[in-house]
Amino acid sequence: MAVWSESHQMMSFVNGASWADIYGTKPKNDRDKRLTKEPFFYLGAMAPNGEKNLGASSDNDHARIRGVLSHAFSDKALHAQENVLRHHVTHMVHRIQKLGGATTDAVRWMQHCTYDIITDLSLGTSAGALDWDTWNPSAHLVFESVKEGIAAIEVLRFLPFRSQLVRLLMQAFGASRRRAFDTAVDKAGMRMATGNYERADFMSYILRANETSKELTAAEMTANVALLLDVGSETTASLLSGCLFYVARDPAILDRLTREIRDEFETAEQITLKSMAALPYLHAVLQEALRLYPPVAGATPRMTPPSGAIIDGHFVPGNMTVAINQYAAYRIDANFTDPLHFNPGRWLDEGDSSRDKREIFQPFSLGPRDCLGRNLAWAEMRLIMGNLLWAFDLELTAESEKWNNQKTWFIWDKPDLLIRFRPRGFLG
Repeated sequence: MAVWSESHQMMSFVNGASWADIYGTKPKNDRDKRLTKEPFFYLGAMAPNGEKNLGASSDNDHARIRGVLSHAFSDKALHAQENVLRHHVTHMVHRIQKLGGATTDAVRWMQHCTYDIITDLSLGTSAGALDWDTWNPSAHLVFESVKEGIAAIEVLRFLPFRSQLVRLLMQAFGASRRRAFDTAVDKAGMRMATGNYERADFMSYILRANETSKELTAAEMTANVALLLDVGSETTASLLSGCLFYVARDPAILDRLTREIRDEFETAEQITLKSMAALPYLHAVLQEALRLYPPVAGATPRMTPPSGAIIDGHFVPGNMTVAINQYAAYRIDANFTDPLHFNPGRWLDEGDSSRDKREIFQPFSLGPRDCLGRNLAWAEMRLIMGNLLWAFDLELTAESEKWNNQKTWFIWDKPDLLIRFRPRGFLG
């Protein structure tokens, strides 16, 4: 099934088979039949200094850049980085414990924790956002910079000569984005200058890989690290915020998940990446959060080749913009039973979920441009949810009962998520 969006000039598909047709790998000897990134949309992801990055690059440049960056996201790298993740998650727990069960904004804690993790892993030192009692300016700037990029692109869709206008508009309305980028590039440059290959952060893996391949220039390396800071905290923080909302809103789900975690671990020190990956209900809860509150709440468009393409068994003419909109695809009856209901049991084959079409569920996309940081995202989600529910009894406040009624700028425009994190055994 496909829907034509007049406002976006895009054909949106909601069937699972469409994933491979739109985003999958086509034979290299049949390049004229491959779908490419819709060039205009991804101008919003381009580096402000014009350097090539993963977000806005041709197929050849993308493969070249990803080949170097992938070393920083391997299973081996994640194992070496586990102590960094656990350090920041533990620090967040200690900071929340000091509140003594007072109401606090969970969105800010999620954003600050994931931002400290991604800055530590990318730059060799964290931003220290978790030490702030209010919004850390750098962490908040990440959301504003992404929103500005998307807003500029959406405005330009309706203007003539849009390719010529894009740079001018991005300069005029992209002040936050430029500040965030310049700050990240400066810090990445300082990290590169240390020449430290031993620390298990992204840059050490990138520098070692690039020393052999010589694929990336220094400017390209810093531009791509800046992109990681943008996408590496906001998306994971969004998912965790949505997950906390849906879990805290449903006492039965909250109780079952809390019991699974506390029955498994006697101490917080036992909560590791390996042990958390073995908890089936937690995994189901995170999957359901990814379904109902996907961090990318929009479409990542592709362009059909001039000769056209077969998508979901139907011929689509050439030079058409096509996509799968995850938000829409995950919320229709044709794909999921009772699609608007948060039901982790559907992923454990509980209840009436036999007709759910799980093949549509690809929260990290598919193909050669799928999410490079999916393993890191899963690690953060498991460690953060595990530690929070081990340490605290959660209570959603009345003010946030309709928190999920939000606007989206491709990413979610999240209001405060007011939750009481009461330390276990706390009676106040």
